[in-house]
Amino acid sequence: MKLLPKYVISVDPGLSTGLALIASEGPELCDSREVEVLKVEDALLEMLTKVPAEDAADEQHALLFVVEKFTINAKTVRNSQAPWSLEVIGIARNTLWRERGLTPVMQQPSDAMDLMVNRRLRAVNCWYVGGAGHANDAIRHGLFALHQRGWRDKRLL
Repeated sequence: MKLLPKYVISVDPGLSTGLALIASEGPELCDSREVEVLKVEDALLEMLTKVPAEDAADEQHALLFVVEKFTINAKTVRNSQAPWSLEVIGIARNTLWRERGLTPVMQQPSDAMDLMVNRRLRAVNCWYVGGAGHANDAIRHGLFALHQRGWRDKRLL
């Protein structure tokens, strides 16, 4: 079993980007939002201020950075969101490396979607109301990352 981080910051990249900050204790949704590309860096910096100072001292174990994996293939040319997804991944990687020395864990969208269905997000009180679903996709990635590291909650059954 991997060490369970105290916090997960997760990104669902795109023209409208979903972001989430989840405390593993509970779990508790500390922040979630949907932002446009040019606001991603500011939103991430603001989210980082919500990680308590005592936890920020041991950043490598306290905070996990998760991003939805975006793969370039033959269909990418037809996807108008593709350039935005790549740009957001770059912005997030640069911001969190510069600020905290974090490198991302890349996750397949289908892995998070299959396990962390809407009913389960609501069951653990990690649900973003409003928007186009991108914040909830970021929450899915955060909870899936915790699950991959051993977090279990009987409310998910």
